[in-house]
Amino acid sequence: MSTWDYASVGFNGVQIGGDSAADSMVRPSDFDRRPKSKVRARLAKLSNQYFADIQIYLLENLEPEQTAGRLTGLVNKKFATGDYEGIQGPLWCLWGMINFIAFQIPHNHPYIVRLVDLLAAIKQLPPPQKLDDDDCLPWGAEGLWDQLPVFGPNMREDWNLHAHMVHEPVTEFGIQGWTSLNTFVARITAASPEPVFDFQLYAIWAMRDALEDTDEVYNLDAFIPAAATWIFYYGRGIFHNQTQWDYGDISPQGNPAAAGALYRTEGHETHASCGPAPPKGFSPQRWTFWKDRFKWAKDNEGLQGVTRKFAGDAYHEMEKIERTS
Repeated sequence: MSTWDYASVGFNGVQIGGDSAADSMVRPSDFDRRPKSKVRARLAKLSNQYFADIQIYLLENLEPEQTAGRLTGLVNKKFATGDYEGIQGPLWCLWGMINFIAFQIPHNHPYIVRLVDLLAAIKQLPPPQKLDDDDCLPWGAEGLWDQLPVFGPNMREDWNLHAHMVHEPVTEFGIQGWTSLNTFVARITAASPEPVFDFQLYAIWAMRDALEDTDEVYNLDAFIPAAATWIFYYGRGIFHNQTQWDYGDISPQGNPAAAGALYRTEGHETHASCGPAPPKGFSPQRWTFWKDRFKWAKDNEGLQGVTRKFAGDAYHEMEKIERTS
């Protein structure tokens, strides 16, 4: 199989054809063998309940709004009583469980879209009561569900964790999971009529890891499929994107969209129009560099066949976007 066809290939060698995808998923408790305090045990129980609710939503094709109401009940109860500190744990468990499930679903499986629909339905929920001016929600959020509070920090933590794990060591399970998580984030960003959440900076991070930072084969096999999915699901958005992240030289945030080593060297040699200034976001020059790197990867016989297939598909999709934009 060239791109892990969900109809016949599953994670960890489990066959997951069609609706049985949700049946083959592992629970978070299958991984966590740490001794549990009362608080950790309570959150673990909550995580397993969220897992079961989302699994039923996927298996039984429930309406997103129905499951959104069930998943948010505990947080709504705490919110209504003014226990704003107490909602952080359940929120972290909820978002983490959605990410955990997305990681296990093959990137081209329709369940990924169903998870995005579920997030969109949660975002549309009204708060159980109006916030007072002096009310303070976690992470500076100004609303409850309309801003998906804590979802951004939670995704950032999961992203960093899986980006580190995917190539230490390289496994098919890790590569597929990393590709699926990137697909999920790309589809969240590409949702219409507006993003469910703005993760466009993550597109640059995915491209930098796969195409700008290294020529070591194990890294390319680990990261190119994930980068390609950004082209599949958000490619036109990237092509037209001119967003820059310029926090100034003295900002502690630095340049989150900085280029990788290959772009800073080869990019300036092969694309003179890149100019002397380091990139701080999307640009036509960076798009061209990424496309050339995908083209190079699709013809590189030292890479795995699946990697080359993803690279080739991404390259041809970029060509198509250029022709039709």
